[in-house]
Amino acid sequence: MIRHGFIKLAVRKTIQQLGGIAGGEAATGLGSSQVGRWHNRNDHDLPGLEHAIALDEAALACGGRALILEAMARELGHVAIELPEASGEGQAVAMQLVAATAEFGEIAQAVVAGLADGRLDPREETRIALEIDDAMRALVQLRALVTGEEPRTAPVRMAC
Repeated sequence: MIRHGFIKLAVRKTIQQLGGIAGGEAATGLGSSQVGRWHNRNDHDLPGLEHAIALDEAALACGGRALILEAMARELGHVAIELPEASGEGQAVAMQLVAATAEFGEIAQAVVAGLADGRLDPREETRIALEIDDAMRALVQLRALVTGEEPRTAPVRMAC
């Protein structure tokens, strides 16, 4: 079940980052009464996806964070990570960073699934270890891209 309060708080903070109701109006193109309802802690109204994105984009443009996106991700048990901007060689580093970050998410999923009953059995331990090996391999590749050195030997994943 979604906890409306976290998203509402994020919307309110984002509108505050934008300078209040007038900033929210400028970001969304809507009037003060609508933005005011989103900003009012006693009103359950929230912006739709299009307007939530517009508010977060405006906050990012002002040097803030995408608080609404972060709150929505948290409600689903995820996190929002800003991807680095890069081009050329930097693009390869950025994409490898994303791949390594994804591997850490897979470790977390394996741990949560394994501990669902409060303990890890040997099969779950093996799955977690394999996910850790994948993350280590991704980090070795990232290190090689950053340093220009040949990758050192990384753990090899065995097919089961």
